Amino acid sequence: MTLANWITLSRIAAVPFVIMLLPLQPWIAALGFGLISLTDFVDGYVARRMNQVTSLGKLLDPIADKILVITLLLYFVETLRISYIFVAIIIVRELAVSALRTLAALDNQIIKADQLGKAKTVWQYITLVWMIMAWPLENIFIYGMVGLTVVSGINYYWVNRKVLKHG
Repeated sequence: MTLANWITLSRIAAVPFVIMLLPLQPWIAALGFGLISLTDFVDGYVARRMNQVTSLGKLLDPIADKILVITLLLYFVETLRISYIFVAIIIVRELAVSALRTLAALDNQIIKADQLGKAKTVWQYITLVWMIMAWPLENIFIYGMVGLTVVSGINYYWVNRKVLKHG
């Protein structure tokens, strides 16, 4: 098990602690979420820098991102801070892109995260911190998050449409 993979696993393991802190200590939860979010970039950097890119890491990293984001979104659905429809749109996009990546992998192709997908992830992290802190105008961030999620999902399918033709 590489250092990069341990960093990724720590992101998954930390999610319940953030959820537990949300109603009690929003500042600490936001700080914890911010630090956990940074591990998304750190694990990739470590993997490339230390030549530790592994198949397990390629699998775990996007799963860890989805666990982190979707868990917080579900918390905010439960507390009536975001519509379940918006969260459903985000979950469907994540599953659809995962399905496309799986189809490509069956053909020995790898679909890497593109700039729009990375921007979507960063915007999700920013929006979730904004929501944790209950700062004003969070609906603007939420609409931006959902919009960018949809656009980036469509873009993944458009750019990788050849995968569907061969699948």
